[in-house]
Amino acid sequence: LQVNVPGHGVQVTDSAGQFTVDITNPTPITVVVDGIHHQLIAGASAPSASATLQPGVNATIQLLPATASDAEIAHTTCSLWTHQANEFARSILGNTPPMTLADTVFPTVNIASACNAYYTGNTINFYSPGGNCTNMAAGSVVAHEWGHGLDDQHGGISQTHGLSEGWADIVSMYLFDDPTIGPGFFTNGAGIRTGLNTQQYPPPAEVHAAGEVWMGFAWKFRENLRAVSGTAAARLISDTVVLGSIAA
Repeated sequence: LQVNVPGHGVQVTDSAGQFTVDITNPTPITVVVDGIHHQLIAGASAPSASATLQPGVNATIQLLPATASDAEIAHTTCSLWTHQANEFARSILGNTPPMTLADTVFPTVNIASACNAYYTGNTINFYSPGGNCTNMAAGSVVAHEWGHGLDDQHGGISQTHGLSEGWADIVSMYLFDDPTIGPGFFTNGAGIRTGLNTQQYPPPAEVHAAGEVWMGFAWKFRENLRAVSGTAAARLISDTVVLGSIAA
C-alpha cells in the first residue's frame, strides 16, 4: 500500500506490510487501501487506520480487526488480488506502457446489487452479497475483471467470439492454477465456469460460453504440459506462450 507521510511524501509498504521512514518529530499518518497497482478503492465500509509515528520507535498499524465485516474485507481482498494479478502479468510481459496504465485501475466494491462484477474504462466493479451469491470482490472474480483490463490495455479484442471473456478467465486460471472461475461465487460454494469444458469452435453466441472455447484450450494446454513435464515447467511454458501472446 501507499502511505502518505507528511513531510516525507508517499512511502510504500513491502510484501510484509512494512515501511521505514526517517522522521525527527511525532508524525500523524492515516493508512487507507491505496496501492501501487490501483487507485484508492471506492465503496461502502472503506477501512482506514490512523497512528502517530514516533522517531526511533516501531509502530504497528492494523487496518482491519479480526471481527471485520464482509464489506470491509472486500476492500483489502480486492487490493490484494488486483496487486497480485498485476505482478503476475508483469512477470511475463515486463514493465511496459500497458502495465503502467494498469497501475491506474480504479476499483469499486460493495455496489448495491448482486451476482455480478464488471470492467469498463479502466475500472473494475464488484457487487455486494445478495440472492444466492457471495461478495463479488473475491480472488478469482477480481483477477477475471482485471484480466478484461489487461486485454483493453493491449488494444482490446472486444467480445468477438467471447475472446475478452476468455482472456479474463485465463488470467484467473493461470494466476491461481485452478480451472474454476469464481469458486465460492454462489452461496452453495459453486463456481461459475471451468476450464474443464467441452465447448468447441464455432462458439456459442453467449459471450461467456463462447470464451470457454479459448480458456478451455488454455487450461488443457497447461494440463497436457503438466502431465509431460511437471507443474513448474507447465506453468512457466503456458504463462509465456499463452498469456505472453496478449502483447501481440
